[in-house]
Amino acid sequence: MPRFVDPHERRQAVGQAVWRVVCRAGLARASVRAVAEEAGLSTGSLRHYFGEQRGLQVYAFELIIERIEQRLARVDPALPVREQIEEMLWAILPVNPEQVEEEQVRLEFLVQSRLDPELAAVAGNDRTQAEDLARHAVIALRDAGQAPAGVDVEGAGLELLALVDGLAQAAALSPGTMPGDRLKQACRRWLDSLARSE
Repeated sequence: MPRFVDPHERRQAVGQAVWRVVCRAGLARASVRAVAEEAGLSTGSLRHYFGEQRGLQVYAFELIIERIEQRLARVDPALPVREQIEEMLWAILPVNPEQVEEEQVRLEFLVQSRLDPELAAVAGNDRTQAEDLARHAVIALRDAGQAPAGVDVEGAGLELLALVDGLAQAAALSPGTMPGDRLKQACRRWLDSLARSE
């Protein structure tokens, strides 16, 4: 009797195979054939789940964003506001080897999104959500007395987003010199400076 294969699990496994190929050889080498080989599937079987290479890449990009969203959803809303914000930042930043790999692949997709409308749409939605998250983080800190009452929400939100972007890129490109603890220290210093600003 043939074993039942969960299509959702199979798609996730294929998406993760894309990440491994991209990490090892770059996005240009993440062909249907290369990904099928990495996933231990035939090209015909892989095409059953993804019609062509573009669909495969878009799904792999979306899967990274989905994982980040799942980590964000697990942040305990009962925590004090400052701790909630920190936990959200650790959910986004590459603070462990698994998240470093995700960020390395995400950067490849972001670069390619300049030339690919479908990837650009995914990147644009991701950016909008990140901007909203940073803005709401500043508002929550202000309302909890962890930022000045007159804080420039838009400006501080952009600063936080720029900090996260810069740290994530540095960790993805040079993980050996930017371990998770160093990323956390930088974020905590920024949060401390926001609390002290007038």
